[in-house]
Amino acid sequence: MPDVLIAGAGPAGAIAALVLARAGVRVMLFDRARFPRDKLCGDTINPGALAILQRLGIAEVASGGLSVDGMIVTGESGVRCQARYGGGVHGRALRRCAFDVALLTAARRAGAIVEEGVLVRGPAVDGGTVRGLIVATRQHRDCRIAAPIVIAADGGSSRVARALGLAAPARRPRRWAVGAYFSDVDHEGSGCFGEMHVRRGRYIGVAPLPGGFTNACVVTADRGALRDPSALLLDTLKREPLLAPRFAASRLLSRPVCLGPLAVASREWLESTAGIEAAPASDNPSASVAIAIVEAVPIVMQVPGERAMPSSTSRQAQSSIVPARSSAQYFQASLPLPSTPPR
Repeated sequence: MPDVLIAGAGPAGAIAALVLARAGVRVMLFDRARFPRDKLCGDTINPGALAILQRLGIAEVASGGLSVDGMIVTGESGVRCQARYGGGVHGRALRRCAFDVALLTAARRAGAIVEEGVLVRGPAVDGGTVRGLIVATRQHRDCRIAAPIVIAADGGSSRVARALGLAAPARRPRRWAVGAYFSDVDHEGSGCFGEMHVRRGRYIGVAPLPGGFTNACVVTADRGALRDPSALLLDTLKREPLLAPRFAASRLLSRPVCLGPLAVASREWLESTAGIEAAPASDNPSASVAIAIVEAVPIVMQVPGERAMPSSTSRQAQSSIVPARSSAQYFQASLPLPSTPPR
């Protein structure tokens, strides 16, 4: 029987699997997608996350990225703030389809079992306790897989967290993101910066990528505009004075993708039951998930550094699970379920 099951093979799940497998834990990782696959994302990794990858000895997973000098943030009134990271550090910009594959490869090399194209239907629950996961096999049959510990790293719409009443769409803010890739965007030759342009009722993200590509995304609370995602994104770029000249000669390379609502609300009972501070609703529930997972997993398993740990120890450590402050949630067989669904 596996010691740990992980739902979701994005950065959070892959890094959790990597750290656990290196510690000698028997871990299985599931994702409904087959990799590589595109994922709506800002496609940038900040210096803090890069430092963690370096500490884990897998800095090469971001080696193909474009070096990012810092951030540019603008406001509707004409305010513009440009800041470099400084101290000789940089971020990295690369497409999620490449980054996720590199992380999964590292997890596999560490000994994790990765199951692609497998849908996690939800947690396996007996007598009010989590006993594992229920997955849909490639033969379209439900299969129950048992394990003492389950990690839900399957994003803001996590089937595991929602089934257990631990997370739900936030009442507010309710915003949706629409993004796509472009070529031939003018980046002004002033270095490589991530960009955030904050406007009334929306904000626009722009990130240069290797190969002359650009990630552009608009986040809005106007649900009606989502009826035509392409028109929403292209019209926003065309009407924005700062961006219109830079995108004038650009070519749309991918069909715009819509994601949302973005914010996720966590249950207050998680704080009182597990003794940790519950994460507030956030417009970007996946932000810093990989960092939080890396920091939390060694605490969960009570392993200093990467010392090998026999699988029996992981069962003894169930009572000391410390969930990360992120959209990834941890569950143990002895943790009672909430008596009421999230509000």
